[in-house]
Amino acid sequence: MPRRRLLLCLLVALACAAPAAAAGRTSWAQPQIKAVVGAGIMGPDVPDFRPDDALTRVALAQLASGLTHSVPAAVSSPAAPVTIAGLDARLVNVLGLANAAKTFLQGAKDAGLAPPSRFGTEATARLLGLRINHPAA
Repeated sequence: MPRRRLLLCLLVALACAAPAAAAGRTSWAQPQIKAVVGAGIMGPDVPDFRPDDALTRVALAQLASGLTHSVPAAVSSPAAPVTIAGLDARLVNVLGLANAAKTFLQGAKDAGLAPPSRFGTEATARLLGLRINHPAA
């Protein structure tokens, strides 16, 4: 489980990576890129890794199957980009924490709040450190 959590944290860092400021400059997420490529989770190699490209549904399905050692599920619209909310939901589900996310959502509703539907998975992902904000610079 610790390895899976580390890999998921790296994925989130990569999915949130800001575009490089100028051509020829490396991404702020270069150490994470090296880690996921080195582990065989994403990309063919570090020089060909494109952190500025949107994460697609098919790439997320392949990533999730690699983390769970399962066959990738077929996805509709494979080239469609994945939203951060979609990424959170998939990571939380891969970790088997969908019920925890539902509990967070229901707790917020029971407290009289009107949270968005993504609240539970986002809260779960943030509490696990799977979701971070990229550096402002």
